[in-house]
Amino acid sequence: MGGGHVIAWSDASPLTNHWLRDGGAGLLFAREAARALSGGRVLEFDEYHQGYREGAGPLTALLGFLRTGPGHAALQGAVALLLLLVLSARRFGAPVPELPARRRSPLEHVSALAEAYRRAGARRTARTRLAQGLYRRLGLRLPGTREPGLPAGIERWASGSELETVWNRGEDGDLVSLAAAVDEVIREVRR
Repeated sequence: MGGGHVIAWSDASPLTNHWLRDGGAGLLFAREAARALSGGRVLEFDEYHQGYREGAGPLTALLGFLRTGPGHAALQGAVALLLLLVLSARRFGAPVPELPARRRSPLEHVSALAEAYRRAGARRTARTRLAQGLYRRLGLRLPGTREPGLPAGIERWASGSELETVWNRGEDGDLVSLAAAVDEVIREVRR
């Protein structure tokens, strides 16, 4: 190789003490080493590629290390680190479902709707919708007029009630009070 030679042994067993003493590999090795040293050259060994034992390699050396006390500790530390990484990176199982959105109470909804109608100047529309809802919830037929009056069949609950008072105020009446009065009449009719 370059100005020298490479002598490769395919197995380390001929270079063990047993084979050097009892086998013919010792003589062969001694002749090759003498030839390599002639002329003042240097003899170098590269034993790493053969590993630490016969037929050994880096994987065998690693497995041998893992069978020792420090190897056990290193293996346990690696497993603990791997578990820590797995548990911190991924959630096992289905994600926790989000809580359902908090719904507004009916009164909050009516208040918000009344404020929207008030700002839009649509008080008549709001009154019409409330009256139509009252008809529908009582199972009565809607009149053909644009703004229905109070249903004719509820005089006994509406006369002298908050509903009649708020309804008779016209478009100046408070829409939230009107919605509350409609709900009160519905509860009374159902009783």
